[in-house]
Formats: sequence, structure tokens, C-alpha cells
Amino acid sequence: MRIVLLGDSHLARIRRDLAMIGPHERNAAEGGACALDLVAQARTAAVEQHDVVVVSVGTNDAAPRRQVPTAAYVRALLDCTRSVPARGWIYHAPPGVDESRLGGACGRTNATIDAYRDAAVTACDEAGVRVVRTERVIEPLGARAFVSDGLHLGGAAYGLVLPAIAEAVRAVA
Repeated sequence: MRIVLLGDSHLARIRRDLAMIGPHERNAAEGGACALDLVAQARTAAVEQHDVVVVSVGTNDAAPRRQVPTAAYVRALLDCTRSVPARGWIYHAPPGVDESRLGGACGRTNATIDAYRDAAVTACDEAGVRVVRTERVIEPLGARAFVSDGLHLGGAAYGLVLPAIAEAVRAVA
């Protein structure tokens, strides 16, 4: 079994600690990706039936410069889980942002990200996709969960998130 990571920078930034998730991983996630990029990433990663796939999207979909409509975001996420055969799927829900540290140009808000996350969690629950509620996992850290840009997770957050993903992988494997 191989563990394949798809989606945005929340997974793409995992390099050194990738083995914490499990053996035989392939990180095909890319910074800036959104749900509309998932099928292409899955093809590039050559996802197969025996793979467990972890997907992280939503933060970039909610960005003002992109604003993928929520329905299109959920549809793209579910289309990928339905059209790409895999042993199991895990949705790594967007963690939110530290709005106090974001630059004005970023424009992402927790309220907007919450709407995307809520829609995806509901759809994933109905489709049988396992969900890691990242925002809940990192909640004890508060603002310390994020690096100085307010957007990306820091080491302390990954110290909590990676074991949660590993547990989800074991559950679907």
C-alpha cells in the first residue's frame, strides 16, 4: 500500500516528516493548488487501487483571487474521489488562517474557509470519505499553529496533524 498526498501547500510542505504518516508515501501536493487540480495531480502521481489518498484543498479555493464557487469545489473534490480508484480517501480539512497576521492582499477569512470546509465535510461524510478536522486538531495551539504569514502551518501544528493523518490512514487501510 502506498500513501499519496494530493492538494495544496498544507500537504506539499510535508517533506522531512513524511514518514510519520506511514511507509511508501508519494507527495504530489503543490502549493497554490485547488480542488480543480486534484484529478491532474492524481494522474501525475499515478494513483492506483491499492493506494490510500490524502487530499488537502479549500484554502486556495476560498482565496479572493480564485473564489472557486463552493458547489464547484465540492463537486471537484468528490469527482476526484469517485473517478480515481483508490483503497481509501482522506480529506484533510483546511485549518483556517490567523487573520491577524495575513497581509491585506491575501483576503482569506476564516468565515469563508469555514463555509468551504463545512460543505466538503458534509459531502465527504455522505460519500464515505474519512475526514481529518485539522482546525480542531490544531485548536489547542491557537495562533502558534501558524507560521508568520498566518496562512501556513508551523512545526507545532504538524506535530499534531501528522499523527491524526496517520491514524486516519490506518483506519481506511
